[in-house]
Amino acid sequence: MIHLSQGNLKDVEADLATAVRIEPGIANPRIILSAFHVYRNNRAKAMTILSEGLTGSKSDAVLYAAMARIMASENRAAEAIRYLQKSKEKDPGAVDPYFMLADFYVAQRDTAKALAEYSSLLQQHPANTRAFIRMAGLMESENRQNEALILYQKAKETHEVAGYLALAHYHEQRGSLKDAQSVYSEARIRFPRSVPVLEQQGRFYL
Repeated sequence: MIHLSQGNLKDVEADLATAVRIEPGIANPRIILSAFHVYRNNRAKAMTILSEGLTGSKSDAVLYAAMARIMASENRAAEAIRYLQKSKEKDPGAVDPYFMLADFYVAQRDTAKALAEYSSLLQQHPANTRAFIRMAGLMESENRQNEALILYQKAKETHEVAGYLALAHYHEQRGSLKDAQSVYSEARIRFPRSVPVLEQQGRFYL
């Protein structure tokens, strides 16, 4: 890190390569070294470094996800999707691949596949607030308002700040101001010191 702050990129690469040699089975140094090569615009080298770390174990999931990000940066969506699917196979409990796949499918306007990814994620993590909010947003985009409302309510039921704010904002956007006010009031009681709650509620009353 000292070398990086001083602009000694060759020394940075050497330090990271040494870390990979010392602990070849640990993903983090390898991912950092690959990111360094992406920064140097050498994505082929970055992919090689990641692929050389694959061991057939659960830890491969983070390497496949990193490979997917590189493919995505080159607009190679099909290959990125393939690596993300491999990441899910290695570690079904990892959250990022589901969101990344859903983002790809949304970009391809394949809402059904995006929703399927969020549903699969929720099977692993039933209280994932962000998944409920993303699903609700997709339902809104297709004017499936009843389903959107149910999903926003489920997001609130995870008892995270984001779930309360998402539901309140949905009511507000739909013109259900009393419902929005009620949710904001609940959020204030549950999260009395939450800055996002105070800010969004304050904007609501302006």
